[in-house]
Amino acid sequence: DSGDTYKMILDHNTTPRIAYNSTMEEALSTLSSDTTGWVGLPRLINKNEIITLTNTLTYDGWFYLDGTGNNKQTQVSTSQGESIYAWLFDYTRNCISSGCNIKDLSTDGYWIDGNSVAAYYTISNSGTCGFCSGECKMGIRPVIALSKSQIQA
Repeated sequence: DSGDTYKMILDHNTTPRIAYNSTMEEALSTLSSDTTGWVGLPRLINKNEIITLTNTLTYDGWFYLDGTGNNKQTQVSTSQGESIYAWLFDYTRNCISSGCNIKDLSTDGYWIDGNSVAAYYTISNSGTCGFCSGECKMGIRPVIALSKSQIQA
């Protein structure tokens, strides 16, 4: 980030598995409960932030975070620690074969603030960003924005 504010995403989920509903009400309620007392305004990362962070120029429903080819749909990372975006899907189930650093068997991924039509998520076993079209249970991984003055050494 630039300026006086840093946006940070937690490197793990605060809650491992929450079901999707059409308004994301349960996920947002859990986010609020999980982050009671936090400094700043915790929220979910949004799909446009992930698209920007991963330099994804075109988006067709899902993509590998560090993929190549049309719409980034060719997987690049297949070994532990190989993905430059491992920090976006560390601590998820089966992520080692997609290049993450550390796995966590309690969660498949986490919810992303998308839009009213679909629930978006990152998922571990392929290092992808996509949308839920059925029964999905993903975790909560908060993002906060803090001013430089709030960060202490």
